[in-house]
This record gives sequence, structure tokens and C-alpha cells, in this order.
Amino acid sequence: MSEWTKVEDSLPKEWQTVIAWSADGKNQVKDLMQECKFVGGQFQYGFHNNTMRGVTHWMAFPEPPQKDL
Repeated sequence: MSEWTKVEDSLPKEWQTVIAWSADGKNQVKDLMQECKFVGGQFQYGFHNNTMRGVTHWMAFPEPPQKDL
């Protein structure tokens, strides 16, 4: 299972899909956890590539569950 990583310790790889966390309310909602892509040094999400601000932690997006055969 993935663990949270502080952005001050490490950043994702370019174009990596991650889960990002912002707790300080710099976004429209406080305590935001969002699926993002890390692009150009920013955590971007949504159809219009909105930038998630105030990200303090991130974790790699988990692998999907395996299908039962």
C-alpha cells in the first residue's frame, strides 16, 4: 500500500497520476484530497487542468483491483 509523501521530501515524476492532499484551504474547499497529474511542477486535475494549490502531501495512485477469473 502506498504511503503519503511530503512534497518537501520528494515530488512525483512528470505526468504521474497521484492522490494529492491540501489541508490549508488555499483551494475552494478545505482538506481537499484529489486525483491529479503532476505536470510542469504543478498538481493538475479535471478537464480544464485546474491547479491544486497548497499541496503538502501526495501518494502514488494505487493499482486497480484484480478481476476474479
